Amino acid sequence: MSGVYPIPFEIDQKKFVYNVHVLSHLCEDFILGLDFFQHAGLTYDPENHELFWTNKDGANWKTAELQCPDKLTLEPTSNKVVTLNVVTRRGYRIPDACEAVAIINSNDHVVQGGPALLRINRLGQTTMEIFNCTNHVMTIEANSLVGIIEKLSEEDEVGELNVHEMTVNIQKQQLPPAKPLTAVKRQYI
Repeated sequence: MSGVYPIPFEIDQKKFVYNVHVLSHLCEDFILGLDFFQHAGLTYDPENHELFWTNKDGANWKTAELQCPDKLTLEPTSNKVVTLNVVTRRGYRIPDACEAVAIINSNDHVVQGGPALLRINRLGQTTMEIFNCTNHVMTIEANSLVGIIEKLSEEDEVGELNVHEMTVNIQKQQLPPAKPLTAVKRQYI
């Protein structure tokens, strides 16, 4: 070993100065260790062979954004269940396994989804259904923001949803009689 030196370097436009152990006869030019990963908030997903930045504050987040990690194509008026990244406003993934409430809401695409109660995994990802609300094929580019998510707090109560009871209550409600269609509206049928 030749020594330990503070070496400046850059990864994904993020600048670091880190104490690097300089070794002779190394098979690679530079090897990052787990100590640096932890220091920088860098995480490796072995299933997808992907490095990503995480929010080092971890569990202290309240709201975040949903990011489409891969290019997504949706057929007209169709839906697809997709895996989404949970990211901070600065673009860091939040690896906090917890429950949250989310909704699909985009300024760039006419899509819809949720609101939904869901679970975030330890890699900062969740799964949600996205609906294409248009009559044309839609492409959402990788890393596009498609929704918002809010972490449930300890005070929030999640109860059991009884769909049968809801259906019965809806069926018991008296609806006002339907208005007759005008000739103008009939032309669109």
